[in-house]
Amino acid sequence: MYGEGARALQDRFDSRRLADRLADLTVHAELTDDDVELIEAQSTVWISTVDAEGWPDVSYKGGDVGFVRVESPIELRIPSYDGNGMMRTMGNIADTGRIALLFIDLARPWRMRLQGTARVTTEPDDVAAFRARSR
Repeated sequence: MYGEGARALQDRFDSRRLADRLADLTVHAELTDDDVELIEAQSTVWISTVDAEGWPDVSYKGGDVGFVRVESPIELRIPSYDGNGMMRTMGNIADTGRIALLFIDLARPWRMRLQGTARVTTEPDDVAAFRARSR
């Protein structure tokens, strides 16, 4: 959870105990019911990816509330409505598969960070299934 740099700063500013407690309370391998509720109530997500040279990139993605779908406690589906045609997020995922997601519910306030691996699919059955479910 914490690299050497974070640990050194936590020790310098005496926040290691707090950081460890926060990790104990918030880090888990699978989505909880509360996590799913937060995700399904959002119309936005920020996606961080890493390109083939190791450079990070962050993009806003949006859609109708619930456009990010929880398929299981360990799998999400996120459509790409890429209007500018740059395909940076999807290209980075194709290149490295590394992502981090940030969901923010400004009304509560509540936020959740997820890290994992992703893949891009353009298979007709996947696209058709997603469209059919979004109606």
